Amino acid sequence: MLGEHAGQVFVQASFEVEGAEIALDLRDAIAGLVAIGKLHYADDPEKVAALSHVRVLASENKASLVWTMPTEPALELFREIISRIKVDGDRIGIQQKMDRR
Repeated sequence: MLGEHAGQVFVQASFEVEGAEIALDLRDAIAGLVAIGKLHYADDPEKVAALSHVRVLASENKASLVWTMPTEPALELFREIISRIKVDGDRIGIQQKMDRR
């Protein structure tokens, strides 16, 4: 679920799995990906701050991710991501055209 409320953007996701041990493993894996992201963007404090808002939980047979962030910085981050996807997509499209020749 993605939304905005009271000046905060939020993302909530839940994953139902076959048992508590798998839920804990999934929680740890997601937390590890967040940590890798923080290391990758260590020189970009805004991205590290955005990743610091991620919370990963596990209980019984469910792992959950919750991310909240003030709306304006989140929108700036989304704009940057979308811009980068467009640029990278254009590059990929150009490369695919060159590969076809």
